[in-house]
Amino acid sequence: MSAIGRLVLAFATVGVFATPAIAATTGETFSAILRPESDFSKVCRISRPPMQDRRDWSQWQGEPVDSGVMLSAARRLISGGLDGRTDAPTARRLLDHLVDGRSSVAAEAEIVLAKLLLDPEAGLLDQERAVALLRSSARSGETNALLELARLYERGEAVEKSTETAAALYRRAFLGGSATAAFQLVRLYGEGEVKPPAPGISERLATAGFAMFANELALGDCATLRRISQALSDQNSPLYNPALARRWLEAGVRVRDPDAIVSLGEMFLAENRGAGDLARILEALDAVPASIRVAKLKVEILLRRGGPNDYETALSVLGPRMGAGDPQAISLGASILSGAFGGTPHLDRKRLLLQQAADLPDPNPDLVADLAVMVRIGLGGPADPAEADRLVAKAAELGHPGSLQIFAGRGQEDALDELRRQASLQVVEAQRSLASLHLCGLGVPMDRIKARELLDAAAPRDPISARMLGNEPRLVPTEPERIRYLTLAANIGDRLAMVDIATLLRGHRSVPDTEAAMRWEEAALRPGAGQPKAAAYLAALQLSQSDAGPDRDKALANLKALADLGEPVAATKLGRVLLKSGAVQEAVNLLRYAAEQGQPEAMLALGTMEELPAGIDRMDVLMRAADAGEGKARVQLVALANSREDAQALLAALNDGAVCKAADSVGVARVLADNKTKAFDVEAARELFARAEAIGAGDPEAEFALGLAARDGIYGQAADAKTRLAAAHEAGHPSAALELGRMLTGTGGEPVLEDAVAWYGQAYDRGRRSAPVELIRTLTNGEAAGSKPFTAAIGLLQRAVDDGRADAMRQLALIYERGQGVAMDTDRSRDLLRRAADAGNTAAMRDLASVYSAGLGVPMSLSESTKWLKRAAENGDVKAMRELSSALRVGLGADKDIAAADRWLAAAKSVSARSTQP
Repeated sequence: MSAIGRLVLAFATVGVFATPAIAATTGETFSAILRPESDFSKVCRISRPPMQDRRDWSQWQGEPVDSGVMLSAARRLISGGLDGRTDAPTARRLLDHLVDGRSSVAAEAEIVLAKLLLDPEAGLLDQERAVALLRSSARSGETNALLELARLYERGEAVEKSTETAAALYRRAFLGGSATAAFQLVRLYGEGEVKPPAPGISERLATAGFAMFANELALGDCATLRRISQALSDQNSPLYNPALARRWLEAGVRVRDPDAIVSLGEMFLAENRGAGDLARILEALDAVPASIRVAKLKVEILLRRGGPNDYETALSVLGPRMGAGDPQAISLGASILSGAFGGTPHLDRKRLLLQQAADLPDPNPDLVADLAVMVRIGLGGPADPAEADRLVAKAAELGHPGSLQIFAGRGQEDALDELRRQASLQVVEAQRSLASLHLCGLGVPMDRIKARELLDAAAPRDPISARMLGNEPRLVPTEPERIRYLTLAANIGDRLAMVDIATLLRGHRSVPDTEAAMRWEEAALRPGAGQPKAAAYLAALQLSQSDAGPDRDKALANLKALADLGEPVAATKLGRVLLKSGAVQEAVNLLRYAAEQGQPEAMLALGTMEELPAGIDRMDVLMRAADAGEGKARVQLVALANSREDAQALLAALNDGAVCKAADSVGVARVLADNKTKAFDVEAARELFARAEAIGAGDPEAEFALGLAARDGIYGQAADAKTRLAAAHEAGHPSAALELGRMLTGTGGEPVLEDAVAWYGQAYDRGRRSAPVELIRTLTNGEAAGSKPFTAAIGLLQRAVDDGRADAMRQLALIYERGQGVAMDTDRSRDLLRRAADAGNTAAMRDLASVYSAGLGVPMSLSESTKWLKRAAENGDVKAMRELSSALRVGLGADKDIAAADRWLAAAKSVSARSTQP
């Protein structure tokens, strides 16, 4: 009897599975069937439908067909397969034929059909039949049917929830040879959902799973180990168990498996393990064949160690590969020299490295394009526009997508052929670039299916491709799928993908998952490469979603700390905040630094200041921003053009058509459609609007921009505006619901107002936290006060109050004070005002000052009034500063103090002057 057979037999004899003892022969059978390929392939491998039989199955008339081919066709029609076309009704017809005819694949077809009938998105929901199919297959011992049925009982979906029944089904699946079932039982017992049938059973089950594959490892089949460790490390896998994954990887390290060594090293970095563990991995990496992944891991370990010479040592690790012209090594070296890994930036050395890369016989187009940006802007050396143009032309000839359109006709076809060749060789940069061209229809037919196929192929190896899919609703329209791609990127180590997941989870269109979002934010903030940039984006996001108060103060402090460390994104975000608050000089210093680090958003902020800082040329800095990919800079440049001809020349030079952001094209089109601008060009505007429609369908930013253009009567009608804004909302745009609500409140009529309230509620759910206050003010100013929509709006306002919104507390206080749509209640009004003031709302503080000065429902107290005025003034309220100055000047509610009165008046004038600046 094999070791596995003895282990399973031992389980059975202690009554773990409530079955008779398993004979030795059964044990031998288990040894034969419990192989990785029979179970883990369902978790770890993405099975692709075969290429055979690409016929149109919707025309199938029931003629004899090989059942295996028919089942494959049904799977393709459900998943979208290779051509991306889904057809659930036809898939069901094929599966019904296979099931009813009891074909050779009937049992498998039953499971596929059951899953289809349980999928609400397929539109064929039939839970009763789905459960019947699964039970039929489960009775015959089909492990996949047992697993699926167990999941239904565990979730209470289509059947009455019963974790005990789920556990019993998992036990049967385990006895049928499913390692997945073993790990599901471990999870159920560990979560306390089901009482373990015997002490220590969870550990023995985990050991069983381990033992099931030990023989394979002993034979040196480390591919088995990789598949298992990947499944155990994947947060979306039912087997997710990082502790057990670490066990498998440690086993791989013991047998010196290169992939296990690298994976364990990456896990140690993510877990912020100590110097001893990292040193052990660094030593083991010396025996691993050289690759860019290995080099990057060594670099990150060296930089994490943080010794005085580790920065240069990290570069020396990459030296041989950079010398050999390896584009990924050069790109990584350039990132190190930019300070992306936390070291001191050396832009002069980065420029020299990119120049050497550009001079190679077969240079990488991305590196040539990066060098062109540095040369044009003057980073790491003098600016040289002529040399930058030469480099852009060279990048175009090599197939760089951002340069192809500018140099159409200068070897474009050869460049595209080379790009296709590289993509066919699975070069991820080429796959990514070609996908971008197909997405926008640049030099190739617009083909979203092809674009997704290319990115899908690159995503498992390239976090940028995975993140592109996760952030591209035109290719991946559903949020769960987008989160899956972002998770793939995050699991490869992409910190920005972690931030993106957290953002999606917080604003999820159905049920926000704040706890999961917080876990991803914590993961993004763990020490390691890319942490400062991720922290900067998170702090900026928190800043945008918080009002005055502790949360905003904390986000600002985080941004400032990161900017002080030299993080360019933090410097950009903080600079923009300070610019709005009036701290102009400090803002300019931060934005200058960020612009020098290549941040296009910082360049745009400098170029759009009303009063330009010394040494800043508006057109130059906006051109630099546009060259770096900032679409809004293109809009500004066109608006500044002195004539239609100048605008067209600018667009040609900036390659506006090559930009895949349809929303930016809409921005340029709006300028061209405005007869007040010198760039006025109706035909060009129409062309750009039409192009934006073509490439922007399903893109939330594009739909939103086109919706606003229709609302304003620039392109389309009011009905078009509503349709587009609704599409933008459905695709995830955070502001579309708010704009729809505004439109509907402005059209009049109670039924429209009811719809407006619903859209304002959606806006609030999407993070537009001021929506309830805006809505109630709009309805109060109209004739809707006291109506059914007004009552619903008060309900929305109460939600915001319950969520701790200070502005909502103040607005609800005013409603109770006036008795608008509610019974007048001055006590509740005072209570809400005080809560709002305590939460930092300066308008509420001023209101309380008025309440006490006039004795409205409280004993008159000038001293209490002045106390609240002072609190509001200290929090930056200009009106309070002026009123406090007047009170101190005459000694009203406080001792007379002319000097203090003058100081507060001067402060009010200073803040007022700053607030008028953009």
